[in-house]
Amino acid sequence: FLKVNSGATGYEYGAVSSDYVKLVSGTHSGTELNLDNIFTTDYPLYKVFVYDVITSSSWLGMRARTGGASGNTVGASEYRFVSKMFYRNSSGQADTGESGWGDAYFRLAWTNQGNTQKPQYFELTIPEPWSTATKFTYGMSNVFNNDTYIGQALGAGQIDRTATEVYTGLNFYQNGGSSWTGKYAVYGIKI
Repeated sequence: FLKVNSGATGYEYGAVSSDYVKLVSGTHSGTELNLDNIFTTDYPLYKVFVYDVITSSSWLGMRARTGGASGNTVGASEYRFVSKMFYRNSSGQADTGESGWGDAYFRLAWTNQGNTQKPQYFELTIPEPWSTATKFTYGMSNVFNNDTYIGQALGAGQIDRTATEVYTGLNFYQNGGSSWTGKYAVYGIKI
């Protein structure tokens, strides 16, 4: 950026400093979205946004990946997750939940978001996924609406694997292997 120099006699260029650094963004259309080599020791905290999500027949899931640029999806039955969904429909309001213990994925989403005018979005917070001292964990907020419901889900998850595992990426997919569409952005956060 352009700034007045320290002697106030002219202009000079300076470096932009930000606590939020966009690492990757894009649009997805297909079955699985792999985001590899996004987690490094450069940032202790990450924000992942997946938005304008349309799933044709089921819910969106997430799995962690290892191996850097040539990533491998962790499919072991060591995923633990819980979410509480608060919703409203024409009959009133209610809540429900989703959970898993020893599953091969994190379940993130509400089901059947097929209306392109009513997509859903997710915001995930992931602390130190590269750490060999702590296990992979996340916190999540999901806003969903369709022709029957509108609501929000809050959740969390952990992979119960040895803490020495280094996670470098994420895999998103629709349950059942169907195609889904959406947009995404990942930010590293300096603290």
